[in-house]
Amino acid sequence: MTSHEIGFFLFVTSMVAAGCATDARPDDPAYSQSGDGKADSTWSHLTFQSVEGTSIRVDYQIASSTQGSGALYVQTATPLWINVQRDDLDSANGVHVWIGDQSYASKLGYDESAQYFDLHDGPDHNIDLYRSEDPTRFTGQLADGLEASNYTEGDDEAWYDAYQFAIVIDDQWQTDPISGTHNFLAKSLFSYNNQ
Repeated sequence: MTSHEIGFFLFVTSMVAAGCATDARPDDPAYSQSGDGKADSTWSHLTFQSVEGTSIRVDYQIASSTQGSGALYVQTATPLWINVQRDDLDSANGVHVWIGDQSYASKLGYDESAQYFDLHDGPDHNIDLYRSEDPTRFTGQLADGLEASNYTEGDDEAWYDAYQFAIVIDDQWQTDPISGTHNFLAKSLFSYNNQ
């Protein structure tokens, strides 16, 4: 190879490497393996552990907005990132998350008997996660976030949302040790603030 050919080869190689660097997908900004695992106090976290040994973590911030003529006050968990991690996930091909949503009145509380069982009514949201910078962790952002609560001005109660997360790794459903089902329950996005 001539010095001109070597120079051209190095130029092309550096351009390809630069292109690969810009194609990288974003990682969860709240994810941290050190200390208490929090980016800062503005992030909230849901954490679950499956029977299969998988760590599941949902990181989010609560944003408030008004809709319509300002009579509807809504709190949304956004941005919202989902992380799935296990030591042997470096050989996994894919992770899919199904999310079921159930609204309930603040006065009545969450109705345990009304839970989804295996998301038989279908998921309200779903997302394919991608491999993060850590080969043992998959991550992804739910673009629209999840509604945490809503309140209509003049009403005497608010509505909250409970969520169930079902995680599938290479067609293997993860099992919640509490319920024995494939659904990991968060009764409220507020009760998990900064955990």
